[in-house]
Amino acid sequence: MVAAPTTATLFIVIFGALVFAQFINLSGLPYDLVDIVDDFEFTGTELVIFVAFIAILMGMIFESIGILLLLVPVFLPSLFAANVDMIWFGIIVVLVTELGLITPPIGMNVFVVRSVLPDISLGHIFRGVTSFIVADLIALVLVFMIPAIATFLPRLMQ
Repeated sequence: MVAAPTTATLFIVIFGALVFAQFINLSGLPYDLVDIVDDFEFTGTELVIFVAFIAILMGMIFESIGILLLLVPVFLPSLFAANVDMIWFGIIVVLVTELGLITPPIGMNVFVVRSVLPDISLGHIFRGVTSFIVADLIALVLVFMIPAIATFLPRLMQ
C-alpha cells in the first residue's frame, strides 16, 4: 500500500525535474552559467567545489534524481573544459547529493524515515542522522583530497 504513493510521488518529482531541466536548457541558462564560470576562471578543483556546494543546497530541497537531472547537464561543458576526471566528479556529486538529502532544514530522506516511523519525532530523527552527516563529510573530504579512492577500481578495468 505504501509503494504506489511513493512511486507516484517519485515519478512526479522526476517529471517535474525533466520539465524544469528542459525549460532551463531552452532558456539558455547553461550557456550563461558557462560564461559566468569562465568569468570567474575557476580551476577544475574550484569548479567541482562550486558544483558540490550547489548540490548540497539543492539536496536540502530536491530529490536526488531531480538534482542530477538539473545540475549535471548544466555544468558538464565547463567540467570537460576544465579537464575534470568524470569518475571522480561523479563520486563527489553522489556524496554531496546524499549529504544534502539528510541535511536540515528539509532533508528529504529524513521525511521518508518519518513516514515509515510516525511515532518518532522529526527532531529525534535529525539528531540521529548527525553521525551520518559527519561520516559523509569525512568521506567527501577523503575522496576530494585523495581522488585515487574514487578512481582506483575503475582505472583497473580500463
